Amino acid sequence: MPEDLALLARHGTAQGWIGTVDSRSVVVRPPQWMDRRAADAELVRLSEAFGALAVQALRAVALQGEVPVDDAMASDLLREAIFPLEEAGLLTITRTGVAISRPVHQHSLVMARQPEEEPPRTPAGTLHAWSRGRPVPPADARAAAWDLLERGLLDQAQFLLHALPADDVDRVHLQACCEIAVGAPRRALRLLRSVAPGSDPTTLGLLAFIDIVLLRDVEAGERRLADLAAAARTHPDLDDLLRALTHLQVHAAGDVTPLPSPEALSFGEGPHPGAAASALPVSRERTPEGRLDRTGKSDPDLARLGRVLLKTLEVCRAAHQAPPDSTSGVTALSGVPFREVPIIAANWVACVLGASRLMLAPEEDVLPEDWFEGESEGRVLLRTTSTELLRMLQDLICGEPLDDLRNLLEDIWAQFDGGLPQGPVRRALLEALDHAVEGGRAEELLGPPGYVPPRTQGFYDSPWRQALISVGCLLDAVGLGDAEHLLRALHAVPQDRPHRRVVLRCLILRGLDALPVETLDPLIRQAREAGVEEEVVDLLVARLDGAPHRVQAAVAALEGRGGRFRVASVARRPVRPPSDITGLTAAGRNRMALLSAREREVTAQAVQGLSLAEIADALRVSQRTVQSHVRNTYRKLGVGSRTELRAQLFEEGDRR
Repeated sequence: MPEDLALLARHGTAQGWIGTVDSRSVVVRPPQWMDRRAADAELVRLSEAFGALAVQALRAVALQGEVPVDDAMASDLLREAIFPLEEAGLLTITRTGVAISRPVHQHSLVMARQPEEEPPRTPAGTLHAWSRGRPVPPADARAAAWDLLERGLLDQAQFLLHALPADDVDRVHLQACCEIAVGAPRRALRLLRSVAPGSDPTTLGLLAFIDIVLLRDVEAGERRLADLAAAARTHPDLDDLLRALTHLQVHAAGDVTPLPSPEALSFGEGPHPGAAASALPVSRERTPEGRLDRTGKSDPDLARLGRVLLKTLEVCRAAHQAPPDSTSGVTALSGVPFREVPIIAANWVACVLGASRLMLAPEEDVLPEDWFEGESEGRVLLRTTSTELLRMLQDLICGEPLDDLRNLLEDIWAQFDGGLPQGPVRRALLEALDHAVEGGRAEELLGPPGYVPPRTQGFYDSPWRQALISVGCLLDAVGLGDAEHLLRALHAVPQDRPHRRVVLRCLILRGLDALPVETLDPLIRQAREAGVEEEVVDLLVARLDGAPHRVQAAVAALEGRGGRFRVASVARRPVRPPSDITGLTAAGRNRMALLSAREREVTAQAVQGLSLAEIADALRVSQRTVQSHVRNTYRKLGVGSRTELRAQLFEEGDRR
């Protein structure tokens, strides 16, 4: 019996429905794609609705992944079935082939208990064979895992890792790339460090990419570049990656010299327009049995990664150097076909290009849909949080009402705390957004009250975070009516024109009525130097004139031109000030000043004994959001319970 249980635990762990908690095996809910009972039930429903032959045809398509149209029309099984099934919404027919239209049906057709005697050597066929306990050749498992990874099916890719030998270096590379794709570069770094990087160019390339691009670790980046340069002498496919990483490393170290314009960069032979790009370049050859054999190297394509990074940097440079009224920079941003971006760089590329487009053309769609044509749903999910964050940043700088921004912010926090893939989004970035919308001051983000962060440079290192910090500082000064503090904060705004244009435009649209009069002249001058739209600058000119009807006319002219720009209020959400909490010590008031406005609201009610549910109901937010603010408060104040929190705020003496 113990041996049977051990075998069950090993299989369950490999298949993902048994997990480990405190050194004990526990049954966890299987992922939808691996739920065989649900898959069998789905097949029964399809069979009852369309017949057994239709299900057989669907399964053949699902296991192939995509069947070329010519092959489908030549098949007796598929020819009669594909068009009725397309009308029913189960199949999609494109110029290149026939495929299952919905992932839920794809998973059910692949994972059903009914075994396939000879599953095709495709990712879906390999996944089916391994899920049925059949041995899978390591080469097939590698090829299928890389293909699934690039389509955003990370759970399936990791499931196939167990078909590889434990000492297979590709297993480490695959696992590390999965961690990068979900936004966990430090976990990927730990995995890769377990591999001796001496003569392995893939490990060297991934380590350098993580440290330089994702973590912006200048000191580690120097070492990685030296190792990568040595490897590039014998591996020319690393040249483009070395060029791109060298530029980013120099930029992170403080040299903001723009990227020299390279020759026209080509992505080479990529997948067809309707398919997601694969990090594994494979050749597909027809076999006598009509199956697709996959051959080729089983590493991430570092040459393609280097070309994508170089193209992204070139497009970003062109956008930031273009005049503010130029459309050429906006057009250039579409020069990176997103379906050809390796998944480990997809979130970073989307963020850099989206932020560049937002700074150049804030009234246009920040992430146009045609960038992502042909992208799989799995890849879309992996950038959900960062996509929503970019769109909210656009709403913030274009003057959307605060209530709308708060609702969006709640959604983003819920996505973040709910465990959705985060990409490059970090808690500090969300706190910066919270600060720009709600006010308040997080000490670790902005320093103590009255401190103005030093001027920063560059547009690759979280450009939205720098813009949010600047906007938050400026709006704080406006809300306080502190002209001197506002002028100091203006001086600290990043000097590159795109950043400065975004921040100044946002300040004008959100703080027009509350700007101190003595700041209007210098603000008009700086706005024009940064290239802020004349209709927006006219708001300041009208305000300086002092005639209310001139201000109203300027606002009407701006909002009547049909763009996204709106004049919004700088007022913050009414919060319970620390003084309303009776009994606060002087130290307690100082500590409350470290919290954001929303965190002070939550803290004020928590110290009165309200439960999380009661606080959520009073603030009209979810309990998960309240939990997030409580965790932030505990972390900032260095406490672990409400008892310690009360001691921090109400008792004399420093107990920290």
